[in-house]
Amino acid sequence: MKELNYIESIVYELENCSTLDEVAQIFEEITENVIFKEKTDKLKNQKKTKVKKSSLTKNKNVSFNPIKYKFDGFTLLVGRNNKENDYLTLKYAKKTDLWFHTKDIHGSHAILQLRFNQLPEEAILIRCAEIAAYHSKAKNSSNVPVDVCQVKFVKKPNGAKPRYGYLFESKNIVC
Repeated sequence: MKELNYIESIVYELENCSTLDEVAQIFEEITENVIFKEKTDKLKNQKKTKVKKSSLTKNKNVSFNPIKYKFDGFTLLVGRNNKENDYLTLKYAKKTDLWFHTKDIHGSHAILQLRFNQLPEEAILIRCAEIAAYHSKAKNSSNVPVDVCQVKFVKKPNGAKPRYGYLFESKNIVC
């Protein structure tokens, strides 16, 4: 079941790619995953298959380009794929920033950057939840539950695949 859920997240991301670089990042993630190891090892050994390595690999300076929304003096960053979601949430975001993700639905992580522990108004939180819902598999649904919590409460269990199996304490916003 976990494998199927993970594969569904990969399919969702591939359906929403808009550049070859995004496809390359997903391919890199797949090649690092045990589920696809046998198939991707064969592809790696073929000389004619060349894929540019992502900049989101371990032990390198990371440069990434999340989707940015700016409104009312706030910035919301949205990940484009599993690896970017992981980096955005677990490395880039400050512990006091707010994390948004659709409840039990594949989608991007959204981080509302906060300065000096400022608390946004409810309208800002709702707008962020709407954007998180839009960047999910449920974007065409009329009622999408979105979890929100401070980044410091988002944990990824050891060995969990990118964007799968996060543990968090949250509040729920329905868009």
